[in-house]
Amino acid sequence: KDSIKIIDIYHEDFILNPGQKLKDLLSFLNVEVFEDYIEKCSRIVFKEPHKSRVNIEWPEELVKSVQENINKYAFLKRYTFDS
Repeated sequence: KDSIKIIDIYHEDFILNPGQKLKDLLSFLNVEVFEDYIEKCSRIVFKEPHKSRVNIEWPEELVKSVQENINKYAFLKRYTFDS
């Protein structure tokens, strides 16, 4: 039986080190790494995350629902609604 392989790459980690994270992804996919490609891609990555959710006011029950859904998934454990 084939197993499913998954790589987790977090947005914040990618922003901090886009070149390495892109290399990790390409390696995971068994795709050849070209340094000029890595360099060009790294140049267009934002310098910090944009939290568009702060542009609106969220009802408390919706915030609670979002947090409950975050809590369901291990790969989201590093996040909270406010982070």
